[in-house]
Amino acid sequence: MLESKYSNDFAFSIGESYAWRGEGDLAFSWLHRAYEDRDGSVVDMRLSLFYQQLAGDPRYKAFLKKMKLPE
Repeated sequence: MLESKYSNDFAFSIGESYAWRGEGDLAFSWLHRAYEDRDGSVVDMRLSLFYQQLAGDPRYKAFLKKMKLPE
């Protein structure tokens, strides 16, 4: 339901919900979609308690590097 109703405007938040549930593949998929959609929330990735749960995943550091954010 989240995806069908809010995917155009809230990709970052949808990704957070998957991150919270420990579904890294889906979380990163939505995070990349938010990046491609130029969602301003993406710069807050490091502040998100939900995405911080994925900090041990190599994709987390790779995404920070892509965003030119410090680890």
